[in-house]
Amino acid sequence: MLKKQQLQECKSKFDLSYHVDYAQICQDVVGFEQKDVLEVGGSLPPDFVFDYLGVNSWTGIETPDYEESLQEVGGLVHKGTVLGKITNPSDFKYFHRQDKKYNLYLENIEDLPEEYYGQYDLIFSIATFEHIHKLSLALDKMYLSLKPGGKLFSMFSPIWSAHDGHHLPTIMDQEGNQYNFSNSPIPPWGHLLMSRGEMTEYLYQKLDKKTADQIVYYVYQSNHINRYFTEDYINIVQQSDFSVNEFKLTANVNPDPLVQDNLKVLYPKSRHFANNGIFLVLEKDISKRSKQKLDFDMQNNSLQAKINQAHQYFNNHEFNQAAALYKQVIQDNPSIKGGLSIRLAHCLILSANWPLIDANLIPGIDYLSTSGWLNSLSQGKPVSADNSPIPWYTYPAIEFLEDKIKSESIVFEFGAGNSTLWWAKKAKQVISIE
Repeated sequence: MLKKQQLQECKSKFDLSYHVDYAQICQDVVGFEQKDVLEVGGSLPPDFVFDYLGVNSWTGIETPDYEESLQEVGGLVHKGTVLGKITNPSDFKYFHRQDKKYNLYLENIEDLPEEYYGQYDLIFSIATFEHIHKLSLALDKMYLSLKPGGKLFSMFSPIWSAHDGHHLPTIMDQEGNQYNFSNSPIPPWGHLLMSRGEMTEYLYQKLDKKTADQIVYYVYQSNHINRYFTEDYINIVQQSDFSVNEFKLTANVNPDPLVQDNLKVLYPKSRHFANNGIFLVLEKDISKRSKQKLDFDMQNNSLQAKINQAHQYFNNHEFNQAAALYKQVIQDNPSIKGGLSIRLAHCLILSANWPLIDANLIPGIDYLSTSGWLNSLSQGKPVSADNSPIPWYTYPAIEFLEDKIKSESIVFEFGAGNSTLWWAKKAKQVISIE
C-alpha cells in the first residue's frame, strides 16, 4: 500500500511526477490491492504497481499516436511510461495476448477485442481523457472490459475549455526559450477567444515565424487533444452505461468578467470555463443498467425509426414530410438536436415553391437556382444547375477560374472529388492527391 512518506521516493525512483499523487488518490477512493487493473493511456512501471500499489495484475494500453503527435513538432515524449524500453512495437498488439501479471498493448482502447471483456476490477486512467477523440466509444469499451461492480477512476486536465486548454507541449523557439501549456505565450483562454488567423497574427509579434506556426498548428489542428468542452464530457458520461459515483470539476481558475462575457457570446451553449480538469469515478452497475435498458431501448427504437423515416423522405425529395418529422423529433428530444436541426433547415429551404419564387424575381438574380445551389443541397454534393459536377469552391472562385483554364493545361490538385471531374472536362490532364 502506497504511503504518503513514499510519494517522493517513488517519484525519484521511477522518474514519475503527478502519476504517484494521482495513484494515491485512487488508492484512497477505490483501492488497488489484489485487483486486476487496466491502465488506459499509460504504462506505469511494474515495480511501482506491484511493490507499492499491491495489485494482482496490471495491463497498460498506450496509443502510439499520442507519442507521434508530440514528436511531430519536436515535443518531448511524456514520462511515466515504459514505451522507451520497447524495441519492437509490433509485438505489443491485442492479437499477441500476453496473459501475464504485467501486460502492455500499444493499441487504442476503442479497438479492444471481445476476449478482453469482463477481465478487470479497476480502470486507472490519468491525464488521458482529454486526448481521446472517440471518447464515447472508449467509455463503451472500458465498461465492457470491467467485471460487474468494477470501477473506472480518472483525473485529467487541462481540458479545451480551460484557461490553458490548448495543452501546448514543450516547444523551443530559435532563441532557446521553452514553452508549454503552463508557460505559454498564449494569454488565458486565448485559444478560445482568437481564431487561427488572429492567433497567428498575435504570435508573429512575439515569436519567430517557425515557432509561431508550430504553436498555431498544435493549438488548432494537431491530434494530440480532442478539444472537448466541459459540457461535452458531462454529456458523454451521462450517455454511457456507467453509473456515476463521483464527478467533480477541478482546479478552478476564474476568468475576469470581460473574458467570461466574451466566452459566453462565442460559446452560448457552454458555461463552464473556470475548471481546469475533471475528476470522476464511474461504476459498472449491472442491476441499474438492466432496469433502465428496456425503457431506453424501446424509446430509442421508436426515435430511430422516426429519424430513419425522415431521412427516407429527404432522400425521396419529399421535403415537406421530412421537415414535419424532423421538427417533431427535435421538439420531443431537444438533447439530440445537433445535425437534425441543420437537416430541418435544408428541408424548409428545399420545400419552398422555387419555380414560383423564380418567376417573381427579376431575371438574373435567382442565384440559388441558376448557380446549382439548390441542386447541390438536395443531392448532398456540388453540382451546377444542369446537375453537372462542379468544384466545392465558392461560386465567385469558380467564375474566376472558368476563363483561366486552357484545353492544353495540366492541373495538379490536392483533394479529389467533383472538382476532379470538373477540371477533367476543361484541361488536358488532371493529377489529384487524396
